[in-house]
Amino acid sequence: MVASHEIELQEDLLNLLLENGFVATQATLSRDLKELKIAKMPNSEGRYCYRLHRNLDVKVAKNQTVHIDGSVSLVFSQNIAVLHTKPGYASVIAANIDACEDDFGVLGTIAGDDTVMIVMGEGVEREVFAQKLGSLISDLVYSL
Repeated sequence: MVASHEIELQEDLLNLLLENGFVATQATLSRDLKELKIAKMPNSEGRYCYRLHRNLDVKVAKNQTVHIDGSVSLVFSQNIAVLHTKPGYASVIAANIDACEDDFGVLGTIAGDDTVMIVMGEGVEREVFAQKLGSLISDLVYSL
């Protein structure tokens, strides 16, 4: 349904699912969207709609890499890391980082359009974190 409709709101997707005989709660839908790696991306008109981003090699299993044409930059401020990427990529990258949070020592992420804020756990070393993130994201550039 996401591939064949311009869906801007989860409520619209819930209604579309219901019209097709599928009952779901908003909480379940939200979890399913994350698991399926579906995120809001700009369409040709600049409106944000749910999409499975096909230009990313989305992380499905450990040690696979998200490929982005061009560099992604990472900067730190205490236990917060800020990742800057191309527009439309932040949600997918954040979902991949969240899926690896135990391996990375991440408490959580917040994604915008082209920026991901990553809260690292106490004692997580920047160098180690950046190297682990570099194994997930090709073309990662960082400064400590």
